[in-house]
Formats: sequence, structure tokens, C-alpha cells
Amino acid sequence: MHVIYFRFELQVYNVTRYLSDHPGGDEVLLAAAGKDASEEFEDVGHGSAARLMLDEFYIGEVDVFIKANTEVVITPTLAAIDKKKKSLDPINKFLYFIVLAFFIITLGVGFHFFNLSS
Repeated sequence: MHVIYFRFELQVYNVTRYLSDHPGGDEVLLAAAGKDASEEFEDVGHGSAARLMLDEFYIGEVDVFIKANTEVVITPTLAAIDKKKKSLDPINKFLYFIVLAFFIITLGVGFHFFNLSS
């Protein structure tokens, strides 16, 4: 399968692994592949959740000085690589939540017992 890229507001996204999950169907993403999909993205009325999801697929910026009809080679920027390292996958998010919940419960129980003994 080909890698599917599209552009939104001068940023490039690799949405290949999202094709089967896209609520509007893969046809929508395939139609936007390789071009600026900013207008289509806005026209559909994507909410804040969709905008947050874009971070997961971000791979780089568009060079605004590239001439029209020029073959574009997209390479991930350091910012995109850093975002990938910083983003938590679902399992890590779940573990983070568990640790945070345990800490809060422990803090609450400790505070409760401290107040009882005072």
C-alpha cells in the first residue's frame, strides 16, 4: 500500500494507518492525498477532537518556496520526531492514569488517617 500524505495549513500528515478508522471512509482521505486539504477539512466541520488527532499523524512542514508542479519529497522534521517521542500510546496513557489515580487515593487515605490521629 502507498503512504498517504495530505497537507493542512502548511503541515503534512501521514494518514496511512488511519484509512480504515476514518469515520468518513477511506475515500475521503484518498481523495485528499498529496494535496492541500485545508479547505475540505474545514468544510466538513471537524471539531477539536479531530484537530488533536492530527498531532499523531504530523510528519513535517511544507516549504512555501517550492514551485508549483514540483515533485515534493517530504521528510519528517525534528519537531515531528520529538512529538512522536513525547506522545503517549494508549497503553502508556492508561498506565499513567492508574499511577496518578493510585497516588491521589493514597494521598487521600493518608490525609484522612492523619486527621483522625490529630
